[in-house]
Amino acid sequence: MNRVLDKRFPNTICGVVHQGKHWYSKKSNKYFPKRDMCQFSWYCDGKDDDPKNRKAYVYSIALTKYFLKRSMMIIDFTEGATHYHADYIDRPRWAKRKNFKQTVQIDTHIFYRWDQ
Repeated sequence: MNRVLDKRFPNTICGVVHQGKHWYSKKSNKYFPKRDMCQFSWYCDGKDDDPKNRKAYVYSIALTKYFLKRSMMIIDFTEGATHYHADYIDRPRWAKRKNFKQTVQIDTHIFYRWDQ
């Protein structure tokens, strides 16, 4: 949600999730995400995104709707973070820039905010 609210990113959840490089297929007349070149790895990992567990999928949709209706009442534990990475990978190039401030670590994810 921090990215949706940040003018440097698309202003919709879908826009943020689908942000990244895409390629055009003349055969299917559609754009597809370039593998490993997007903001959220599951979107461009080349794997099938169809839910396998229907019950878990329905529950996740209900949970998402619940939180979106109450988004103004939820505390942002990331302190405005727009970027993150897992702690088990090397620190990404962007995270080494001086204007990225680490805000919090939650489990294995390290969150950063862009301070201008």
